[in-house]
Amino acid sequence: MKYDNHELLPKEERYHHVAELEYIKNRETLLFKKGQFVYFEGSSPQGIYLIKKGKVKVTRTTCGGKNFITHIATPGDILSYSDLYLETSHNCSGVALEDSNIYFFYKRDIQEVLWNHPKLFEELLKRLIKYIRRLENKASSIAFKPVRGRLADALIYLDKKFNESPNNKHSISLTRSDLAGLIGTARETINRLLSEFRNEGLIKTNGTKIQILKFQDLQKISNMYN
Repeated sequence: MKYDNHELLPKEERYHHVAELEYIKNRETLLFKKGQFVYFEGSSPQGIYLIKKGKVKVTRTTCGGKNFITHIATPGDILSYSDLYLETSHNCSGVALEDSNIYFFYKRDIQEVLWNHPKLFEELLKRLIKYIRRLENKASSIAFKPVRGRLADALIYLDKKFNESPNNKHSISLTRSDLAGLIGTARETINRLLSEFRNEGLIKTNGTKIQILKFQDLQKISNMYN
């Protein structure tokens, strides 16, 4: 299997072993409606979640009571495995951004799969290390990069997560509150910076939808503060 940050995988081309593909194909999925919690911060993990279809935001509550979004999970991503194997309570919550179909695997099932396919454990470990590195980079960005640069980073990140086809229109749909939570700033700041980006011809907005018009220019803004 191929993992990527919190990720198992729904697409057949991502599987390296037929047995693993059949193992997942034969499983039922759970339906989570938009806005529904997949799991709660502070609860005890019973297994892991693999997104087949949809999007989930992973959030943590700050000491001030605000929600900070660590990342957005899309099809192929795994949720909650680090808490499961550390045997700790969930340190984040998972909330469906849209109606989502999600596989659930009890801990005993995952242990059996990894026992029979040790290369999967090695791959999972590699992806977990990459995920930790991304969180470190995000923490550094929040500490040292101006909000304008962080917003450019976020739009580039969301474009990669939301749009798989290179021929798409680079369209993103996310509320201003969630976008603010993703980069650690206030909603008012997001509104102001999006207005600046629109005036500069970098993006076009329609409600919660954001269309990137000048992708390379956003990358220049991001690189400017590195």
